[in-house]
Amino acid sequence: MIIQTLSLSIIALLVSMVCYFIGNTFINLSLKSSVLKPRNVFFSIFWGIILMVSITAIAVTKFSSVFLITIIPIILVIKEKVNIESITWKVWSWYMLSIPFLFFFTSLWLQFMPYGSNVEGDMPFYSKISLHLFKTGIENTQHYFNEGLNYQTGNSAYHYLELWFNGLISKLLSSHYTNMFTLRFFTIPYFIVLIVIGLKNFITNNRSLSLFIASLLFIIFVSFINYSSIVNFGKPAWGISNHFFTRSNFIFFYFALISAFYILFKHHNTAAFAGYLLLAPIISITTAPAIFTGIVLFTLFKLILKSISKHEAFKILGYTIATAIAIYLFYMITGTKVQSRIVDESGLVGLISYNLTIWKAIVHQIVTLSIRILLFAVIPFALTYKFRDKIPSGYFNLLLFSIITAISGIVLFQTIPTIDNAYQIPYIGYTSIGIVLIISILILFEKLNNYWKVGLFCLFGISLFLIKKNQILPLQLNKSIEYNYLIHQGFNKQQIQLIDKKISTSNRIIKAGFIRAEMDKPIVYQTGNLSFILSDKLRLYPITPLSHFKEDNKDDIFNNLSQQFPFYTNFDTTSEIEYINQYIEENDLQFVFSDAPIEGLNLEVIVLE
Repeated sequence: MIIQTLSLSIIALLVSMVCYFIGNTFINLSLKSSVLKPRNVFFSIFWGIILMVSITAIAVTKFSSVFLITIIPIILVIKEKVNIESITWKVWSWYMLSIPFLFFFTSLWLQFMPYGSNVEGDMPFYSKISLHLFKTGIENTQHYFNEGLNYQTGNSAYHYLELWFNGLISKLLSSHYTNMFTLRFFTIPYFIVLIVIGLKNFITNNRSLSLFIASLLFIIFVSFINYSSIVNFGKPAWGISNHFFTRSNFIFFYFALISAFYILFKHHNTAAFAGYLLLAPIISITTAPAIFTGIVLFTLFKLILKSISKHEAFKILGYTIATAIAIYLFYMITGTKVQSRIVDESGLVGLISYNLTIWKAIVHQIVTLSIRILLFAVIPFALTYKFRDKIPSGYFNLLLFSIITAISGIVLFQTIPTIDNAYQIPYIGYTSIGIVLIISILILFEKLNNYWKVGLFCLFGISLFLIKKNQILPLQLNKSIEYNYLIHQGFNKQQIQLIDKKISTSNRIIKAGFIRAEMDKPIVYQTGNLSFILSDKLRLYPITPLSHFKEDNKDDIFNNLSQQFPFYTNFDTTSEIEYINQYIEENDLQFVFSDAPIEGLNLEVIVLE
C-alpha cells in the first residue's frame, strides 16, 4: 500500500502540472498578459480542472452536457478582469513540490480513517456513473442500467465535476487501477489537497520555505477538525453538517467556494465573486437553490446599503437569472424536468396543501436551524473582532453571504420537502460558514505574534490528534490498498480471495446477481458493490425474490421495480426460485451476492451479511 500511495502522489504532481498549465494559460490570456507568467497556483489548477472537465464533458456527450453552461459565469469572470496575482518561480516550485507530500499524507489519512459506512456505500455508485459517462455519453445516474431498464432517460441533474474528472484520470490509469479505486484513493484525496492549497491564500506569509511549510501544516490542523458539533447539541432532527470528512460531496463545495471567497476577500469584487459562485450549481446541482437565492439576496442587501452600484447589481442579477434559466431549460429539454423534481406528482397545489398540514413543524425547524447557524456564525466574528479594523471588509461580507445562503437553504429545504434530497439544499450554506470559520482562524494566526502563533499551532495540532486518535483503523502495510479497504468494510480474507478470483482476471463483462432485503434503490445500493474496487468489468443486477423484501412498503416497492427492471416485469411469485434460476441462465449470470443465505439457486452465492 505504501508503494501504491507513493505512485499516486507522483501522479498527483503530474496532474497538477497539466491542470496548472491549462489554467495559467487561461488566466493570462483573459488578462492579456504574458502566457508564461506564473500565477496563483490554486486558481490556475482550479481553472485548469474547470476547463478540462468542461471540454471533455461537452466532447463526450456531443454538446449535451450541463458544462455547456459554464460559459455564462466564465464570461462574467473574464469581463471583470480580476488580477489573479502573479508569483515568483521559487514560490511556484514550493507549491508544486508540496502537492505530492500533501497528497501522500491525505491519502494515508483516508486509508487509516475512512468515511462512515453510509458514505463509503455511495462510492461504488459514484464510480459506476463516472465510468459510464464515457461509455454512454449521457449525464445521468443510471450508469450501466442505461442499457437494461424498461425506459430510457436523458440527462439528470447531479454532481458531475468530480465524476468527469475521475473518469478522465481513470481512463489514463485503467491498466493499473479501477475507476472506483481512482475515485476513492486519488480523486478524493487530491481535491482535499487542493482545498489546503486554496486556503493557503489566506495566509500570505511566504518569506521562507520553513514558514511556508508551517503554514500548510497549520491549515491541515485547522481544516481537518469538524467544528459543527459545537452547535449540534440536543440531538437535533436535522443537524448542521459541513465538513469534508463527513460527506465526500462537501469536498467539491469547498473547492467551488474557496475560489469565490478569496475573490471577495482579497479583491472586493462582488460581480466576480458572483461569477465564481455561479460555477457551483454546475459543479453540483444541490447547491443551486441556496446559491441562486443567496446571490440575489446578498446583492440586493449590498444595493440597499449602496455598497455597489445599480449597474453592478443588475449585472449580477442578470447573470444569475441567465444561469438559473439555462440550467432549467437544459434539463427540461434534454432529460429530467426540474419542476417534477420539486413538486412531485401531486403538483404545486398538493405541495402547498402538504406544507399547510405540517406548518408548525416547518416553522420549528426553520427557527431552530437558523438559531444554530447564527450561533455558528458568532464564532468567526468573535475570533476576529479584535482585529476588525485590520481585516479586509470582504471578510465580513463573506460572513454575511454565508448566513444569508445558509438560512435561505434552510427555508427552501423546509418548504419544498418533496424535492429529491431536499435535506442537502442548505449544505452549501453550512459549508460557507465552515469555510469562514477556518478563514477566521487563519487570520487570527497571521495577526498574532510569534509566541502566540506557536501556541495556536500546537493547540490545533494536539487537538486534531486527540480527536482522531481513537478513529485510526489498523492497516496491513504489506497488503494492497484494495485489500485493506475491503477488510475495513467488513469483508474477510476468504471472501476477498474468492471475489478477486472470479472477477479480476476476466477481460469481458462479468454479470452477477444480487439479493438485498432493502430493494428501494437497486441502482444505487447493491449487495457486493464494494467489489467494484477490484474490477471495472463487474455488473450487478437485482434478483431479490419478493419473499426476501422487507415488509415496509413491500408491494409499492415491488410495483415500482416492475416498471423499471425486466426481471420484475414478469416475476413469478408462485415459483420464485425457479424463475430466478431461469433468469440466471438466460442472462448468463456468473455468481450471486446476497445479504442473507438463500437456498435452491443454481449458482454460487457469496453471503455478505
